[in-house]
Amino acid sequence: MFAVLLLGIFFKRITPWGGFVGLVGGISASALMYLFKEGLFTIEDPFLYVSWWSFVTGVILTVLVSAVTRPHREEDLTGLVYGIEEGR
Repeated sequence: MFAVLLLGIFFKRITPWGGFVGLVGGISASALMYLFKEGLFTIEDPFLYVSWWSFVTGVILTVLVSAVTRPHREEDLTGLVYGIEEGR
């Protein structure tokens, strides 16, 4: 969820479908890594590894899906995305 939030705040090209797929994909990656943690990781409680890789998965999926979907107009993003100000 943090990956989608950061990308949505700082990049105007991120789309709602990208955010949705990134959110679902990151949560799914986290659940799968937790289920198969014995085979994937050598430490007993790999919560930081699971967190990191689910974050990376969310970022990659969000960017990839946003790249192939139509972006919002800049006027619609005024006040929502960092760096887009009124009157520009």
